[in-house]
Amino acid sequence: MENDAVMVHAIKACGGDIRFTVYPEIGHSADPAYADPQLYQWQLDHRRSGCPQKRIRDQTPTGNAEPTLRHQVRDFSAGTPDYSQMTSTLAAASRQHAEKIQAQLVALGTLNALRYRGTEKDGSDVYDAEFANGQAQFRLLFQEDGKIAAACFDVGLEAARRTRTGMISNIAANTGDVAIRNMNRVRTRASATLTGT
Repeated sequence: MENDAVMVHAIKACGGDIRFTVYPEIGHSADPAYADPQLYQWQLDHRRSGCPQKRIRDQTPTGNAEPTLRHQVRDFSAGTPDYSQMTSTLAAASRQHAEKIQAQLVALGTLNALRYRGTEKDGSDVYDAEFANGQAQFRLLFQEDGKIAAACFDVGLEAARRTRTGMISNIAANTGDVAIRNMNRVRTRASATLTGT
């Protein structure tokens, strides 16, 4: 139950509207929740608009994804990230690790091309990027207000073929804290996780 409370807090911290009900003495049964007509009303009141599902089904990017990504790559490379385009949690993580992100982008060199690859089931837009000195894959997840809620990039020659399991830099909200994972796959599999508040 402690983990549930942490998740509820994280969702509320991100502006989510969540209702958390504990049924004491029930164990792991969900029957009382499904018997509560308020559950179904809450679900009807909190349906996502058709837009995210349509984007996922039709595999179309968020309207501002590509220009926002180009803007963020340019600004992070120059050492002047625009945190106003991010949620406060993502901005805090980005500030803590801006130098590392900048170093990776500077090493890649000039951004030559971006290609929309698709939209994942969580609504993240995926882009393959060609730089002067390598390739990367970027994922951006936008809130309804247009702010970036999560962002990650995978650097390397195989970036266009990898899935989330091979990310080198991943910034995302994780139960109210910020998790930044650095994974390096160069024949050996070394990984470290840095967590900031």
